Amino acid sequence: MEYKNDTYSRFNSVGLVLATTVVFCALLTGCTKTPSGKRVVSPTQPTASNSRVEVVTAVQKDVVHTTSQPATVHPFFQADIISKVSGYIEDVFVDIGDAVKAGDPLCQLSVPEMEKQREQINAKQQRLLAELKRAEA
Repeated sequence: MEYKNDTYSRFNSVGLVLATTVVFCALLTGCTKTPSGKRVVSPTQPTASNSRVEVVTAVQKDVVHTTSQPATVHPFFQADIISKVSGYIEDVFVDIGDAVKAGDPLCQLSVPEMEKQREQINAKQQRLLAELKRAEA
């Protein structure tokens, strides 16, 4: 058993030395200069004598770049709103996402039953006021 472990560790150390040597040689060959010490220009690169430059005036334009991405929007604040009476919504004053404060009207409700009751109360009030005027006269 000890002999196998010793051989295994010997192979690991030899492999490590070989890998280090290969990396070191690769670094040395990549960092060498040309024999003349000058930079080599490839023949496909244009030189200053044969390149043309065209000068134009800059034009200001709007850059429009749109993208559509799938997403889910979650609100920062959420509140359950419950009406004290049930009825029909006649008018909506705010839209989804609008900021509101406490006491701001959100919509106008129409409650036909309460309107009839209000008309009856107003008629009764007018009748009682008329009786009061007759009693005072």
